[in-house]
Amino acid sequence: MSVYLGFAGAGMGSYIAARQRSHQFLAENAHRLPKTQRGWYVYHRHKQLESIRAALSWKGGLGNGAKFATMGAIFCGLEALLETHVTQERECWVNAVGAGTICGALFAAGTRLSLQSSKYALAMGAGTGLAIGLLEDVSAYVSGVSLKYPSKLRSGSLDLWIPGWDWEKGLAGFGVFRRSE
Repeated sequence: MSVYLGFAGAGMGSYIAARQRSHQFLAENAHRLPKTQRGWYVYHRHKQLESIRAALSWKGGLGNGAKFATMGAIFCGLEALLETHVTQERECWVNAVGAGTICGALFAAGTRLSLQSSKYALAMGAGTGLAIGLLEDVSAYVSGVSLKYPSKLRSGSLDLWIPGWDWEKGLAGFGVFRRSE
């Protein structure tokens, strides 16, 4: 998961850094805009090169990719730690909310946010953790297989909640569910 978050962070960071450098380039050269067609060609070519350089810099895509990957690894590690020591090996949304809240606190402390911004970071961390936890639980509820541990059936799968329905065979022609015979 951290690798995917790293790629997503690198993509978003590259886009933001390139756009910011493009605007900065325009602001720096607004007093001497080109007058000829060749001048505009050279201007835009140089602006594109500056944007690409900014997107591939450490402050751009690479830095944000590393930040996203690190935060994703911390979130996954905290969720596993909470699952092991707090909820006694029970997968539930509470672990993700706790991990999200702790990640929000670490982010607020690491970036030295103000008190109001720290509250917002904690709320965003808890909300994101809640969304991730509920999505994990709903997915495991629907499929009967844990997202974190695909080799084992999750206790409380659909076979226990809806007796007579078999999630493995699927509904004849309609996807996941089918009446067992």
